[in-house]
Amino acid sequence: SSGINAEYGREGFVAKSCSVASTGFCRATLAPDKKHIYLALDSDSEIVCISSETLTTVRTFKPANTSKKGICWNVAIDEKYLFLGYESGDIVVFDHRDHIRQVAERKVHQEVVSALACHDSSIYSSSPDGTIARSRLESGFLRLLTTTSLQCKSSSVLRVRTDGKLYLAAGWDGGIRLYSCRKDRFLGLLEAHSPETVTDVVMWGQNRFASAGRDSRVNFWTLY
Repeated sequence: SSGINAEYGREGFVAKSCSVASTGFCRATLAPDKKHIYLALDSDSEIVCISSETLTTVRTFKPANTSKKGICWNVAIDEKYLFLGYESGDIVVFDHRDHIRQVAERKVHQEVVSALACHDSSIYSSSPDGTIARSRLESGFLRLLTTTSLQCKSSSVLRVRTDGKLYLAAGWDGGIRLYSCRKDRFLGLLEAHSPETVTDVVMWGQNRFASAGRDSRVNFWTLY
C-alpha cells in the first residue's frame, strides 16, 4: 500500500495528509477517544500511533519479542488496552495509557490472526484454521477460554455488540454468523453477500449494523 494517510474535508478534498512507512494488510484503527489512529507497518512488527488532529506520529508500539511474528494483521483497542494480532498467530497486548507498556503475549492460533475484536478485557480472534478463539486478559496473562468452529474457512471481520452479549463473524464465504458471547453458542447465519469476502462491518447501537462486501454491495441490518 501507499503508506499515505489522509483526512478529508466536507467537500471531499484532502484537508491534511502525512507520509508514513509502507503499511501492510491491517486496516487503520481509530481509538475510542477519536484523537488517535493506530496503523500497522509491514516491517518489524511495529504499530504507529498518529494524532488525528495533527497527523503526526506520537508513539510507536513494538513487541518485546519480534522473532517470527511477521507483520501485524489486525488491531483492536479499548479505553485501556491495545490488542495486536500477528501473522504468526500471536496476540500481543499493550497498556496504551502506561508509556506503551506490553502487558501480555500468547500464541492463540497456528495461522495468521485474520480478525480481532475486544470487549471488557475479552478478546475474540479468528484464523484460517476455521476457529474463533475467545481469550481474556487476567492479571497480566492472556488466558484462552474457548475455541468455536466458524463453519467456514475464516473470518475477515469480528465485531462485538456494545452490551457484550453478542458478537458476529463476517466470513470469507460472504456470510455473517451470530454468536452468544456468554456461551459462544451459534445463533444464526445471515447470507449477507455473494460468495465473496465481507470487507467490513459497522455497528451502531445494539440492534443495527451495516456490512460491505467484495460484491460491491452495502447491506443494512436490524437485529430483533
